[in-house]
Amino acid sequence: PSLSIQKLGGPVFGLTVQGQTGMGFSLQDAADLASPVAWSNLVTSTLTNSSRVFYWTNTAGRKQFFRAVPQ
Repeated sequence: PSLSIQKLGGPVFGLTVQGQTGMGFSLQDAADLASPVAWSNLVTSTLTNSSRVFYWTNTAGRKQFFRAVPQ
C-alpha cells in the first residue's frame, strides 16, 4: 500500500491509504525515527476500494510519523 498525508486545516490531517481492493494493511505511527523505530498499529483493515481516508487530529502539536504496511 501507499500512504499520502494532507493537512486539512488546523490540527486535522487526512491519511490516505491506496492499493489494490482486498489488500490488508496496517496504518502505523511512531513519535521518532531514531533506530530502533517503535511503530505502533493505529488500525488494521482491508481496502474495500482502491483508497481509504483516515482522519488524525494532532491536538498535542507534536511530530508524528506514519506508514502503511501490508498484512
